[in-house]
Amino acid sequence: MREKSAETASSPSKMLGGLDVASWFNQDALSDVTIKFSGKEIKCHKLILSARSEYFTKMLDPKGGFVEASASVIELKEDDPAALEALLRYIYTFKYIDDEEKRANDWIFHLNYSIVARKYGFEKESLAAFVVFETIVKAITIPEALYDVITTLPQFEDLVPEVSLVKTADKLIEANLQPLLELEEFRLHIHANEEILWRLMVKVVPRRFAAPEVVPVNVYRCQTRRCGYVVRAKAGAAPMCPHHDTPPTVAFVSWVSPAEADTVLSFAAATGRPGQQS
Repeated sequence: MREKSAETASSPSKMLGGLDVASWFNQDALSDVTIKFSGKEIKCHKLILSARSEYFTKMLDPKGGFVEASASVIELKEDDPAALEALLRYIYTFKYIDDEEKRANDWIFHLNYSIVARKYGFEKESLAAFVVFETIVKAITIPEALYDVITTLPQFEDLVPEVSLVKTADKLIEANLQPLLELEEFRLHIHANEEILWRLMVKVVPRRFAAPEVVPVNVYRCQTRRCGYVVRAKAGAAPMCPHHDTPPTVAFVSWVSPAEADTVLSFAAATGRPGQQS
């Protein structure tokens, strides 16, 4: 029988219903089921799996109708092997990271663990791992490493329902566009995936404001020589020159906002200084 270390025996995080189960992880002692995946085998205990995971509770319930309930070997084929092993470790030890230093920047491990944890009913743990994943990728500055992230994330798009990993990749591109453009692999990537370029252009090209509504007006001036009287008015609405009592003629056409269309601009005959009448 294995001796329990002081840390194992006293740590409440490794207790399950008052029973220390951390030392039982992948041990033959009392094991009644083997989880098999990707060429690996982990010795487990149906009682512990069921107590920790609703997924395993249903799978291993003798009344549930699943063949796994009576099987001594259960093969799981669809999960990332490193993430699945980490989840099984977490079920026993309440810790999913086997090597802190090794996993510190291993963004794809944390992403895979988030997906696997959600599948087996560990929602909080899934969210926590996803936060770690986001923190790691946002801190990446090396173009080659960014390229790996950007080209990999879309493959997981359908596995993370709450967040679009395509948008996550787009944000990384926006934040690191200049160094990425210097990378030939990235230039070839966006050339082969033009939808990325179009999504990017929508955000980086300044939006043009809609042109204001304008209407045409005539600009008239007095026919009298050296008279500085000028008016802007709609066609046929120009008033007589107040200085010479003569109708002005059209000098040119202008475009103004509807509010300015009925405005009459007048210049005094003597000084030519602008005044305004409505």
